[in-house]
Amino acid sequence: MAKRKVKPPIEIECLAAADYALGLLAEVEADAVRLRADLEKKIAGIRADAAARVAPLEESAAGIRQALEAWATAHPEEFPPGRRSLDLSHGRIGWRLDPPSVRLIRRAETVIAALRARRLQDAVIVRETVNKEVLVTYPPDVLAAIGARIVQKDRFHVDLKDERDVGNAEYGARSAE
Repeated sequence: MAKRKVKPPIEIECLAAADYALGLLAEVEADAVRLRADLEKKIAGIRADAAARVAPLEESAAGIRQALEAWATAHPEEFPPGRRSLDLSHGRIGWRLDPPSVRLIRRAETVIAALRARRLQDAVIVRETVNKEVLVTYPPDVLAAIGARIVQKDRFHVDLKDERDVGNAEYGARSAE
């Protein structure tokens, strides 16, 4: 989806109008911050309420799971021969093996050294990346020769003063001249 350019809601033709617009921007952004804060507060309240209501249900579910596992462990004869799962009317219970994983019992450096000594290089991952922080210090001709270039954008910015920085002046009291 293409980005739409937002048309400025006001025309700015002089420095005073730019200052007034900056004041309006400060008001609008302050209102947006307050609305987001109210929203976050309401969301936090809803989450806390839901968590309080869900917690006993999760505890109950955990107890039922434990009871099912205890029953299945005590009654292996109920499972079909050679099967580790049992189909019931509301679902299936049983045991499932996790995928195999490796847990290192020595430090990683020791294991890597042992793998290299045994020529098991396929089990060692070496990652090489370009250090862009160093590249930015190189001259443009060197960068061009290796297939890189410096990219730098000049972006417009607006730095709003905090209400405490402005003193007693209110942003809304400004007028365009």
